[in-house]
Amino acid sequence: MKALLASISILFAFISRGESLSCEQCMNLNGATCSGNQRVCEGYATRCDNTYMEFTRDGQTTSTTFKGCAVEQKCTNYFLSESLGGFQFRMQKSYCEKDNCNTRDLVVPPRNNTPNGVRCPKCYAENATSRQSYETMECTGLETKCMDFGGKIRKYDQILTVASMNCVNEEPCNQPIMYCSDGPAVEIDHFRCSDGEKYS
Repeated sequence: MKALLASISILFAFISRGESLSCEQCMNLNGATCSGNQRVCEGYATRCDNTYMEFTRDGQTTSTTFKGCAVEQKCTNYFLSESLGGFQFRMQKSYCEKDNCNTRDLVVPPRNNTPNGVRCPKCYAENATSRQSYETMECTGLETKCMDFGGKIRKYDQILTVASMNCVNEEPCNQPIMYCSDGPAVEIDHFRCSDGEKYS
């Protein structure tokens, strides 16, 4: 009887493991690509995550890439582009549900700096979660909405607590964005979108 129970336990463990998702796991805090080992996800993780982030400040651009297991969330693939004066941030998020489906490196569309006729409130503060703004900025390209963001962003080996109000593209405004930060890159406290002021 003990031998039979042991055999059943081993078989059950094998079957359970066979049903688990496998994803590529890697992180590059200073680059647009990364590659790593395939990892069997924990039971609560049902998707593979692929995240690319790009920071531009005073003309200098740096990139961060993350791939790994992701928990089931309401959000889908999306592209985020935001600008604030000399600071620009772009992020591409991609999810998939097959074994090792997150191996490809993501590519973001070229930046469009042409004014689009929208103005938004403008402010940026580190080590803060909220801030009032009385300045405005002219938005460009796809960034036709105004964003109010507070949360934490990983840049290199730093965790920045950031509050910002600025221009953003419409795509992330249509996501349940508060529930999409399942990677180590971004932890969101609040994220709100609104229409900007039109000008000609």
